[in-house]
Amino acid sequence: MDLTKELQKIGLNEKESKIYLGALELGKSSVQNIAVKSGVNRATTYVILDALIEKGLCSKQEKGKKTFYFAVAPEQLESIFDAQKRDITEKQKLFKKLLPDLRVIHNEKEDKPIIKFFEGRQGVINSTVENYKRKAKGVSENEPLRIIYNLDLIKDIFTEDELKKFREERIKHKVKTKSIYSSDKFIRKSNWSGTRIQIPAKDHHIGAEFDIYKNSVEITTFGKRLATVVIEDKEVAKTMKTIFDLAWEAAEKKYGLK
Repeated sequence: MDLTKELQKIGLNEKESKIYLGALELGKSSVQNIAVKSGVNRATTYVILDALIEKGLCSKQEKGKKTFYFAVAPEQLESIFDAQKRDITEKQKLFKKLLPDLRVIHNEKEDKPIIKFFEGRQGVINSTVENYKRKAKGVSENEPLRIIYNLDLIKDIFTEDELKKFREERIKHKVKTKSIYSSDKFIRKSNWSGTRIQIPAKDHHIGAEFDIYKNSVEITTFGKRLATVVIEDKEVAKTMKTIFDLAWEAAEKKYGLK
């Protein structure tokens, strides 16, 4: 076991770990000996020993004109965790103090559009799951999640496990859907969690997915580079809902519900 690396995992840096282990092995010793043992230059060893003394992991003793350093019992390493807890507490206090100012900068007012961008396969997957969670905070029995998508394309891109995860997250967060989907290969029937209309892919090109809910519109492109753009804006969302509802009315008359 590499004790130097293991000590780094609990909070010491590399040089602190080397010097602590050197001092622990040597017992009461001079800076020069500890430096040689740990492989750290003498000037740095002085600085690190002082830091370890502040952490309660080393101590020193004056004997005549000489100063000797030694590591305290290994059990004292547990004091690192107390220091880390204090550090986290202080950072949390600072964060709470900064949060109001950060919110002002973020400025999430309803009249200011917010645009977020997610790129890459994992980015699209993560954004989809996170967006279901976010939608769940404002779930309304009277408003479904409106979706337009190409089922054939999605099944070519995502695995069955990934698609299952999307469905499970949506159902878990009680988000119901109203979907217009294109496909020449598959059929998705309406059920308690969603109402669907199928349109033939050969007659209607759909190369992106649109998700519309509350004040949010999410557009996912399925070209060479997967990407999702999230637009949070009341007027954009209202406009897209109007367009969707008109498309739904026309598609229902022509193709009927599935």
